[in-house]
Amino acid sequence: MRAFGVALLLTGCASIFDAPRPEADRTNVVIHFSLTDELPAGVNGDALEVGNVCHIRLRPSVYPDCVTHEVMHCLGWQHDEKPNQQFCFIR
Repeated sequence: MRAFGVALLLTGCASIFDAPRPEADRTNVVIHFSLTDELPAGVNGDALEVGNVCHIRLRPSVYPDCVTHEVMHCLGWQHDEKPNQQFCFIR
């Protein structure tokens, strides 16, 4: 039973590292980052570009686990309109 648990754990980790790595649309970005609970219900974070600055807001409860998800938005990555946890490595 112990070997099964280790195999399951390793398989789960492999799926994280095997996730597709999207191309960045930009190579440079200025980010203004803030931790706040002032986000709509059900939203852990968001990224909004204003001029040459990308403003990231993230709930303290998911920091630092979801930083990658929002930074990727600043670099041009987009997912469908539904909120998701892709590239958000919540423990």
